[in-house]
Amino acid sequence: MIAKMPGMEVKPDGQISFNGKAINKFYIEGMDLMGDRYALASGNLLRKRVKSVEVLRNHQLVNA
Repeated sequence: MIAKMPGMEVKPDGQISFNGKAINKFYIEGMDLMGDRYALASGNLLRKRVKSVEVLRNHQLVNA
């Protein structure tokens, strides 16, 4: 599903890139549940369960 989105590419090892740059965060319902192991989650997502996808450019982590 992610590989079919414009600008997105999923490599055989599960790494996701957007416009040629590897992503560094993968949030599920607003939470970074998988850390750098997001390929585990993205490989098991069912298309019918995903309601929306959002790409954040220049996202900066804010520590509370």
